[in-house]
Amino acid sequence: MIHYVQNMSEVMALSVQLLPPEGGRLACMDYLSDVLPGLLAQCCIDPEKIDLILTLSTSTDHLVEKTQLHTPRLGYPVQNYIMASNAFVLDLQDTAWSQALEVANGYLTGTDMQYVLVIEANSFPVEQANSRFHGARALMVAKSSEVNQASLGIHELVDCSPMTLAFEGEQSTLSACNPQLFSKLIAAFEPLVDGFTNINKPVLLDLPPDLQMQVTSELTSKYPHIRWWNWEAAKRGAEDVTWVSYEPFRHRLVTRETSIQGDML
Repeated sequence: MIHYVQNMSEVMALSVQLLPPEGGRLACMDYLSDVLPGLLAQCCIDPEKIDLILTLSTSTDHLVEKTQLHTPRLGYPVQNYIMASNAFVLDLQDTAWSQALEVANGYLTGTDMQYVLVIEANSFPVEQANSRFHGARALMVAKSSEVNQASLGIHELVDCSPMTLAFEGEQSTLSACNPQLFSKLIAAFEPLVDGFTNINKPVLLDLPPDLQMQVTSELTSKYPHIRWWNWEAAKRGAEDVTWVSYEPFRHRLVTRETSIQGDML
């Protein structure tokens, strides 16, 4: 289902560090410390001007290792780290990037907020990191001077069980990947592509690492008239994109039209 929302947001800058699962497992804040300084420098924004921090994380057992910080969430350690003392903090559990962008837009449209920092950080054990985003990525969303319409869509994948993350004591166990997931994802893109309002816009695919390359290759072959992007491609310059995120724990695709300013990290 696709509906249209009033849009007053645009992405100022974007930074990402996807880490290999090998090596020592660090805390989410360690990964963010490599991403956030460059992002803030690129935006040329005083952290005290950030109005809202939205955080996304599904590895909730490995957020912060500093004993002086006691928190079940990631937002407040980030706020302390960048010294964004005026920002509100919201931790969004199991939320896709495209949906988080709409949350940011809602605050920018309905309030006098000007800047929203959206971040994701995950730290998984080696056996889970291959199939989940492992590392950190962030972007800054600013209030736009223009108001326009943007499409927002949610597309459920049928006949396929969502992923689960079970906790037992201090251990977490990720459910096995459904062998039909690839074919179900490709099939879900057919009505999604039919609903695109402008096929000249690039489509930014935000998928788990073990699916990104394979799905991109198949979609490029099936729909060669569409430019299929990943996060790295989004750094190349200013353009309006259709952002498509896969939510493995809800088993659906979420799409949102988004404006990216350009000159990314």
